[in-house]
Amino acid sequence: MRFHSQAMQSMESDESTKANLTVQMYNDITNGNPLTAINKHTQKYLAKKFLSVNKMTPRKMALLRLGN
Repeated sequence: MRFHSQAMQSMESDESTKANLTVQMYNDITNGNPLTAINKHTQKYLAKKFLSVNKMTPRKMALLRLGN
């Protein structure tokens, strides 16, 4: 567990990494990453949930994508 908390701290300190991971995770959810083989309805639900938890708006996501 200590490694996990260290990873979280280092991730929080680097905002660009955090933004990239956010986009990557969102893409995994919306594109239905094979590792998370889930149906379309669940994907949409998770995508919305993910955005709300991370206080992400579609506009913020678009800006993050442009930043890459």
